[in-house]
Amino acid sequence: MQTSFFLTIFPPPSKESLGSIRLLLMVGQRTDLDITRPIDFSDSVWERRLREEARASGALRPYTFIDYFAFSKGLYADLLPLALGRGGWDNWLIWRARSRKATVIDVSSAVLAVHQNHDYSHHPDGSKGVWNGPEAQRNRELIGLWYHKHTIEDASHHLTPHGLKRSYRHAWLVLKRAWSHPRGVVLLALEMLSRAFRRTSRTSPS
Repeated sequence: MQTSFFLTIFPPPSKESLGSIRLLLMVGQRTDLDITRPIDFSDSVWERRLREEARASGALRPYTFIDYFAFSKGLYADLLPLALGRGGWDNWLIWRARSRKATVIDVSSAVLAVHQNHDYSHHPDGSKGVWNGPEAQRNRELIGLWYHKHTIEDASHHLTPHGLKRSYRHAWLVLKRAWSHPRGVVLLALEMLSRAFRRTSRTSPS
């Protein structure tokens, strides 16, 4: 059975420090590790050993590998019926949080997320079925165009030992993606104009 462990590097933000934030999402990078033997949780030093092994032999994955989410109640009241683990669903969750003006915090520096390496033998078609099968295709249809896909880099803040630090990479990332998807930019502009027109029509006196 594949699993993940979450080990803190320094204390998370207190409830008081986050009290003024209404909508919140925390995400972070993961460290992949071969875990080939059972972990004895009755051993008082199991966490220290796992931490040391992850730092010595683990592989820190890039910002596109999004595996864990901690969020405030009500943030995802309107979830799409996406298939988890089939591509795109994690990117959409971050986009949805940002589209709702939530504070998205990258906690990679505070959380050592140890992810057990695994294959895709649980799927009859292996990795091809996981990433390109009917469920993955349905995810892509539901999510839509490129601007509904964000990564950990799109976080609005980073958690540091000294508290929250504002991040300004999101705007640059949006421009970078737009440059790679000129057709999508046109469609996005048309969608925004359509929304503005509908809002104006609803508020205009009859």
